[in-house]
Amino acid sequence: MAKVLDRIDSIGKLRADALGKSFFFSYSWFKTIEETRAFQVVPKYIAIYDENCLVAIAPCFIESTSQYQTVEDFLFPRSRKVGKLRHVFHGFVNPSLSCYSPSSFQSQIMKNPCFSSSEIFELVLNMIDQLCKTERIMFSSFKFVSQFDEFLLKSLEDVGYFRSFLKSNMYIEPVWDSFDDYLKSVKNSDVRRKIRKEIRTNRKAGIRIEELKIDSLVNTIPKLYDNLYMKYNRKPSPLTSAFFATLAHYSPNRTRVFAAKKNDRVVGFSLFLEHQHVWDCYIVGFDYKNLGNNYTYFNLVFYAPIEKALQEDVKRINFRPGTFEAKRRRGCKPEKLFFFIKCQNRLLAPLVSKSLRMIGARLGVPYRSH
Repeated sequence: MAKVLDRIDSIGKLRADALGKSFFFSYSWFKTIEETRAFQVVPKYIAIYDENCLVAIAPCFIESTSQYQTVEDFLFPRSRKVGKLRHVFHGFVNPSLSCYSPSSFQSQIMKNPCFSSSEIFELVLNMIDQLCKTERIMFSSFKFVSQFDEFLLKSLEDVGYFRSFLKSNMYIEPVWDSFDDYLKSVKNSDVRRKIRKEIRTNRKAGIRIEELKIDSLVNTIPKLYDNLYMKYNRKPSPLTSAFFATLAHYSPNRTRVFAAKKNDRVVGFSLFLEHQHVWDCYIVGFDYKNLGNNYTYFNLVFYAPIEKALQEDVKRINFRPGTFEAKRRRGCKPEKLFFFIKCQNRLLAPLVSKSLRMIGARLGVPYRSH
């Protein structure tokens, strides 16, 4: 049996957290999104039951805008022209339904491994198609499918989704006994010397990095993050003090904040989100005027968190795309992410297919469908 639910409370904290593989697929994250409305998305949780037993959740979100590009903006640049024709086709008003978690680079179907993946997948896809029809949605997508999710990679193509390589995420597995062992694992001796220099320089500059509770920084974090967000996006961040206060309320013990202090003033931070022995590096922020050029970024994002993770039972740290080479030199591994999209409007599907193939040919990226 399958249901579409509008609130994560209809599923419950314990049941949702038991199925999620990262914080971005936890009750706390979905509840924070719902209450703060930081992202312009409408949640639609597809819940699969075996009698009264919850066996899977496919978190989907209707989005007309998002922190990142929408489905249409990313893969179908002519969609705005097509949008003018929607009234002719009796209006597919809402542009996209994405099976992913907002503000993350992850798509997954949260499932109990004891149940059949193929049966769950069929129910989820049927519900997505029905939901798109009911809500008059033009596109459905799985934005960030990992190369390690072999089932989704194969199954989505088999049911008519177009696939393209999107980008590579980065991750690290803290398998060393100590931070010194981590340094020894860095094969390039020049990089090892550089890491040691970055740590020494940061300390000599009077920077002290310590882990703090997020509820003590709910007013500081958004200001520092906004500095970085404005620098690269030229607009204010959607994450306010209310967002972080709500996040702190629902996950006080699973938000790991590393703060860089100079003269007892917080001049930078990194925020990691924890779930089932997995950390996700979410955001960083800085007080650029008082920080100086002292490698605080690398100490906040890599060295202090890695040292802390080695003291705990952390299996994996997920970083976000970007600065690929810098992360690779510091021991991170790439994780390829794939984008899947399907046009739910049968009349427009051939036009979408043609556009995707043209874009793929121009970029040298193959687009395939069945």
